Amino acid sequence: MYGFPLTIYFLSGWLTETYPEVNFFAHENGHLLHTFFGFQGDAHWDPFHIVSMVLIVAGFFMLSSAWNVLHHAQKHHQLATTGWYARCRHPQYVAFILIMFGFLLQWPTIPTLAMFPILVVVYVKLAKREEAQAIAEFGADRVGIVIGTSTSGISDAEPAIKTSVESGNLPESYHYSIQEMGNAAQFIAELSGAKGPIYAISTACSSGAKALASGKRLITAGICDVVIAGGVDTLCRLTVQGFSALEAVSPEVCNPFSKNRNGINIGEAAALFVLSRQQQGVILRGIGESSDAHHILSLIHI
Repeated sequence: MYGFPLTIYFLSGWLTETYPEVNFFAHENGHLLHTFFGFQGDAHWDPFHIVSMVLIVAGFFMLSSAWNVLHHAQKHHQLATTGWYARCRHPQYVAFILIMFGFLLQWPTIPTLAMFPILVVVYVKLAKREEAQAIAEFGADRVGIVIGTSTSGISDAEPAIKTSVESGNLPESYHYSIQEMGNAAQFIAELSGAKGPIYAISTACSSGAKALASGKRLITAGICDVVIAGGVDTLCRLTVQGFSALEAVSPEVCNPFSKNRNGINIGEAAALFVLSRQQQGVILRGIGESSDAHHILSLIHI
């Protein structure tokens, strides 16, 4: 099975010398990893076989789910942005790799071991070629990026500044651009190849929501067909010390909406959405924005 007889033929001398009591022509001994690792009992219940079945089933499930989305998108000449395509870039190829790796754990043979890295390289090249075709077809200048952030790369700048204070020199690896607000948006643009409007929004807690609102406006105005929008903030000392100075940080796990609440916990997170005119999956029904401030340091006095 899957090159098993050929593998036994080439390894027959070594196998019979190393495992003289094992009949490798019996089905239960065909699971070579089961024998090599000295597992006892039914090979179908060893860790390798269980993990392999999980990977194979998960791979086929991902493949069948992603294929429907991809077929629908190609049929309507659209980008696939829903289902598994909203979670990873090429779920169909990820599924193939999961299935192949699952069979490797279950029935490792010389042909499958030799072909696995070759097929992985082929799938990677196919994925890159399809991305290039999508950019050429839909236009890189019609893909925009709007990222909301209030910290950007400050968490990477803080140790560099500490080094500068202690030694008088910034590390060679440090560059001021890592803490610019637009750095995250530019990074995603370089990674994705997008060449439309690329910018960042920094309005504290509302940054991520405003990024989605801005992305929607770019599409409504006909400037973009697709916008990658969302928010990201890393945990850094600046944020922690700022909220601590306001006495807003709880010394323990926070209790939101509780009468015993005594502050908040600071964390970090990131979430991105691919916005388009397709009404599938999550739909942005509407947006609303307002401002109660008339000055950078004060609210409207009534």
